[in-house]
Amino acid sequence: MKIGELSRQAGVPVETIRYYEKIGLMAKPERAENGYRYYRQEHLDRLLFIRRCRNLDMAQDEIRELIRLAEEPTADCSDVNALLARHLSHVRA
Repeated sequence: MKIGELSRQAGVPVETIRYYEKIGLMAKPERAENGYRYYRQEHLDRLLFIRRCRNLDMAQDEIRELIRLAEEPTADCSDVNALLARHLSHVRA
């Protein structure tokens, strides 16, 4: 799908998608010969995850760490729990 379709399905502005790519929260998509970006379901899934995290007032660094932990096969759930506990204590303060 093209960036406009991704934007529509995720409810996220095109500029935000490009920004997330730039800062590394989203993988850069493949490009066709005409230069258009083409996104897969994995991009939509990641974008929806980021959006949910942002709706919970999570900082970019927290989101980046959650993504890193999710992509690490040997990651321990206690690391995720600790990160989320820190976030909750910050939000409740």
